[in-house]
Amino acid sequence: MLRIGICDDEIATCAELEMMILEIQRETGIQLSVDVWYTGAAFLKDNQQKHTIDLLFLDIELPDTDGINIGKEIRRNRDYNMLIAYISSKRHYVMELFQNQPIAFLVKPIKKEEVLKTIQDGYQCMKDKRTLFEYKKERASFFLACDDILYFASSLKKIEIIKTDGGKDEFYGKLSEVYKRLPEYFSCIHKSFIINRHYVKRYSYEELQMMNDELLPISKVHRNELRDQMCSDRERR
Repeated sequence: MLRIGICDDEIATCAELEMMILEIQRETGIQLSVDVWYTGAAFLKDNQQKHTIDLLFLDIELPDTDGINIGKEIRRNRDYNMLIAYISSKRHYVMELFQNQPIAFLVKPIKKEEVLKTIQDGYQCMKDKRTLFEYKKERASFFLACDDILYFASSLKKIEIIKTDGGKDEFYGKLSEVYKRLPEYFSCIHKSFIINRHYVKRYSYEELQMMNDELLPISKVHRNELRDQMCSDRERR
C-alpha cells in the first residue's frame, strides 16, 4: 500500500486531489490510503508521532509556515524515504525546492495526469527499495516492510505472511519466487518456510524458535547454509 498525505490549507484543493487519488486507485489497482492536513503544524505534529507517509503532496504556501521549511524539517530528521511532491500556483519556487529532493512539482490547477505520474513514480520508488516486499491479491498490489515480516509459510499454492505484530496476510504464489525478491537477511529453511533471521530467538541444527516462540523445522538440505548465515550474522554484530 502507498500511504499518501495531503497538506494544503485550501479545502477545495484537498478534496479535488483526494478524489483524483481515489479514482487512480480504482483505475490502476494500486492500493492507496489518504490522510489530509490543513496546516503545516498539524502535519509535523503527527509526523513526529510516527504517522508514516510514503508520498506527501505538500503546498508551498501555508498559513502557519511554508512547504519549504516543512521539507527541511523532514530531511533534518533524516527521513529520506518520504517522497515529497510540491504543489503551488507559482513556478518561481522551483530552485528553492531542490535541497529538499522533491519527486515532483505540480502547478495549480492540478491535473489528474500529473497526479497519476507522481503516484506511479512513487510506486516505482517503493518497488525499487529492497526493504519493501510487494505481493498481489485480487488484482491489487500491497506493500509490506520486510522488517515487519517474521516469516513466510507455504501450503500448496497459498503463501501466508506472519508479521511481527502478530498479524497475518496471505496470497497465492511460489515460495521459491518470493525468496528471490527478499533481502539477504531472509533464509529458506524448509520447502515450506522462509524466515527473517533478525527475529530468530533460538537456533539449533534441526529447528529454530522465532521471536513469537513458534518452532520451525530446518530441513537437511538447508542446515549447512543456514548455519553459515547465522555465523556471518554474529560476526557482523
